[in-house]
Amino acid sequence: MTLTTYPTRLASWISRALAALAATALIAGAVTASPAFAQTSYQGVHVTPANTFFLQLDVYGASTANGAGVIDWWTNGGANQSWNFISYGGSNTWEIQNRNSGECLATDGVPGDQVYQDPCDLQSNQLWNANVATNGTFFNIQSKSSGLYLDVNSNSSWPG
Repeated sequence: MTLTTYPTRLASWISRALAALAATALIAGAVTASPAFAQTSYQGVHVTPANTFFLQLDVYGASTANGAGVIDWWTNGGANQSWNFISYGGSNTWEIQNRNSGECLATDGVPGDQVYQDPCDLQSNQLWNANVATNGTFFNIQSKSSGLYLDVNSNSSWPG
């Protein structure tokens, strides 16, 4: 995966997860007439590029090493394709943590360069703006430090 100026989308998983959470809250009687609820994290998110439905954001080779490359790869159910979006400071700012390695998605901020994982330390190159659509279906994932969007290099529909 690389950074460009084009937005990407998450799989419809987000909308199903949000619907399940809403249903659980209703059953438990937790919904009240209070101010809007601010989601503080999304666990186990599978990020799917907008140009394909069968590839997901993936830490190459399920690596747990610092600096390991992040690519798009065939959906395989591995924890290296599962991400936690952890709210940081509100305003739709997120740290994106890989569930396999515990490391965070990072960028060097250069258009076209590969994104990678690094130990989570809340540095600006690990913070992302991601807006949930009104139907909860997708995010536009944008680097907070560079302003570039997470995207597939050359809009390729092939893995890697």
